[in-house]
Amino acid sequence: MWKLYKRDISAVAIGAKFLGCGGGGDPFIVEMLIKSVMNDEESIQVLEWQDLTDQWIAPIAIIGSPEFYSEQLPSGDEGRSSLKLYEEYTSTEPQALISLEIGGLNGISPILTALRSRLPIVDGDGMGRAFPKLKMSVLNLAVPLTPAAVYTHNYQEVIDFVPNEKASEYLHSVVQQNGGFAHLTSYVGNAKKISTAMIPGTLTVAKAIGEIVEKQISASDKQEQLQKMFGNSIYGKVEWILSGVIEQVERDFYDGVVTGRCLVREHSVQDYRMVTIFFENEFVYVASEHDRLATTPDLIVVCEMETLRPLMASTIQKGTEITIAKVACPSILKTEKMRNLYKRND
Repeated sequence: MWKLYKRDISAVAIGAKFLGCGGGGDPFIVEMLIKSVMNDEESIQVLEWQDLTDQWIAPIAIIGSPEFYSEQLPSGDEGRSSLKLYEEYTSTEPQALISLEIGGLNGISPILTALRSRLPIVDGDGMGRAFPKLKMSVLNLAVPLTPAAVYTHNYQEVIDFVPNEKASEYLHSVVQQNGGFAHLTSYVGNAKKISTAMIPGTLTVAKAIGEIVEKQISASDKQEQLQKMFGNSIYGKVEWILSGVIEQVERDFYDGVVTGRCLVREHSVQDYRMVTIFFENEFVYVASEHDRLATTPDLIVVCEMETLRPLMASTIQKGTEITIAKVACPSILKTEKMRNLYKRND
């Protein structure tokens, strides 16, 4: 068990953006909301895996298009409203919250809800990174998605008694018809189920990433420290694929999804190679002329070359000098059951 303070929020936001793999939404808006309502002396209790005993735990998320969410002016109470909707329907009060998705804005949105609700938050999540679909969660393998409380400014509903696959499809249609995003409480379960299904320690990892990236040291020193940190986590080896400059960006936005690719020329004192980064909300694979250099579910992270600050697929620009990293994902994400959930046809 440990405590999260206001001074830690910037680091967690950077780490969540890093783990977002170019997608998941920029945590900046939620970061600013937390800092605006959290006092310097306030703290949020963080429960580690061994602290989970008999608590009822609620995963919290913002679903839909991060681009649509960023255009709104949230009050910061929407997550708590979704949680209350769940509590009223089920007559159950969760004793802790957990992030459904550590990558992107959902890496810190449960922190805001935990602060508003005076609840602890679990050090872990349901994805280990950002994924574009609600069904692409390790919790889907062990916990029913419903009852699921979905909240928007003009629409509130609790979905129940629906199989996970159908519930995911229905929630997608609800989001499309109600502004493109919503706040969600779902995959709620007891500590035994959540603790055995979740990816543990990811909030600690996000915080550690941010603390390293924020240091006033060289990029190479940051790379070395990140390699060591990831090597001692549930993730695996970090491979620094290349450093170079973005020569071309092709990007399209349709139905809440950012798709496209960018062409990167490697920095070299002699010959150089060209690689292409393909993205569909997140960076999905990196390829040279002859090989695939990285592909999901491993984490593909594009960073500013000098600072290693992570960049978003929706905002990368021609002329930016970048470093591309591949981080080996938690092993559960490469199981056959999880691979079946990655199919993007729902």
